[in-house]
Amino acid sequence: MKGKKARLLVITQKVDRDDPVLGFFDEWLRSFEPLFDEINVICLFRGKSVLGSKTKIWSLGKERKTSRIRYLWLFYRYVFKLRNSYDAVFVHMNVEYVLLAGLWWRWTGKKIILWYNHTSGGWKARLAFHIAHVLCHTSPYAASAGKIKSQRMPAGINTAIFKEQSLPRREHSILFIGRIAPIKKVHVLVDALLILYKKNIPFFTAIYGDALPSTLYYVEQLKAKAHALTKEGKLSFFSAIKNRETPSIYNSYEIFVNLTPRGNFDKTVLEALACGTTVLASSDAFYEVLEEPYRFIEDDPEELARKIEHVFRTPRNKETRERHSAYVKKEHELSYLGLRLRKLIQ
Repeated sequence: MKGKKARLLVITQKVDRDDPVLGFFDEWLRSFEPLFDEINVICLFRGKSVLGSKTKIWSLGKERKTSRIRYLWLFYRYVFKLRNSYDAVFVHMNVEYVLLAGLWWRWTGKKIILWYNHTSGGWKARLAFHIAHVLCHTSPYAASAGKIKSQRMPAGINTAIFKEQSLPRREHSILFIGRIAPIKKVHVLVDALLILYKKNIPFFTAIYGDALPSTLYYVEQLKAKAHALTKEGKLSFFSAIKNRETPSIYNSYEIFVNLTPRGNFDKTVLEALACGTTVLASSDAFYEVLEEPYRFIEDDPEELARKIEHVFRTPRNKETRERHSAYVKKEHELSYLGLRLRKLIQ
């Protein structure tokens, strides 16, 4: 493809800069614009976006509560209508789109790049891996890793925004940002906080995030378990916030805790590190950057409590903070992601 126009079709779940979880994708698209001659984006849901003239958004209509049959009809309509406007397809996370159109894309000479970062994958994922030309991942434990066609990619952190600010950090403060769901293991954090509370260790914790309707029960269980903490002002629950508003939140807390299971490579960890916040994480995917004092055993609230205590007792180490933020800038900077993607379609 070298010497030809670089025209990209992107397929993703949502383009909405206000979305707490997927709001980063709008920024990804903006960073891609200087590198491609044309970008068309097919998304399930379209919200607010700030994109240039090179990028066109085609929604499948979830924001209008369109039926699933119409989703499918619009998907095929856009894929065929735009067939002369893209040379490669970048599918973000949703393997179903590769199954729906992958064989046609291959037949018509479109290069298929699939971004898949989950640590597990069923038959749909395995079939999509076979159809795609390139498999992208950030976690070395992703189901898409370790294959001939696999490419480990930068996580796409805009370090011009996610950086250390001259804000006062609340003393003995702990932060969690993410979806409130059993898979995120927020209950382990609450159990650790209860241990600290019984030991009369001073702290304040903020949990930012919303739950899907299917996991609202989990939020109620957490709040019931944490009743003593919230009553004493040790813990507060907040609604999810826009991704672009999180840098100032990271910069206001001493510790960021991530409890995702083994192999997960949650980008909130990288965002917090870029902001100079001390991170405690259980996933071994971060062992390449986090030293032993900042790791804890998954599902072990007692060890997590000990690690929090240790950080509280130890003055913030400037050298460690700078090393962690330098890692994010070197390995996961957003501008590198666009350059790598551009190179993959050549």
